[in-house]
Amino acid sequence: MLDIYIREFEKEDHNFVMNSWLKSFEKTMKLMGTDTQIDRREQMRLMGGIIEKAKVYVACPEDAQQQIYGYIVWDAVGDVGILHYVYVKNPYRRFGIGRKLYDCIERSTEIPCLATHKTLAFDYLKSWNLAFNPYFLLKGDYYE
Repeated sequence: MLDIYIREFEKEDHNFVMNSWLKSFEKTMKLMGTDTQIDRREQMRLMGGIIEKAKVYVACPEDAQQQIYGYIVWDAVGDVGILHYVYVKNPYRRFGIGRKLYDCIERSTEIPCLATHKTLAFDYLKSWNLAFNPYFLLKGDYYE
């Protein structure tokens, strides 16, 4: 059994979160036929603004908190939870880490959580009661 501890984001996590989010998102965009170089600068600017203003939780072992298993980036507008991104490293997938991260966010259980970024894993998350709505990025003032 994998020891999973959830902690708040720390500034030392910033590079890992930005790099893994960008690589994961670009992989999805390439498979969809999108030129990732065109969007890279804007995506990085957007991600930086989201990380600065939203909440980020990190999954790791309790006794080695610098070893990151994964993370979740989320926000809320009223009772509506806004899932920007959830990421789990390949070797730690299928251990329930993503679900444990998702269960720790504050959201209404009656209203679907909105997802602002759709990746290849989105279809696997149907049990999470998510609705894809990228336009909520415009409501969050994530751009400086």
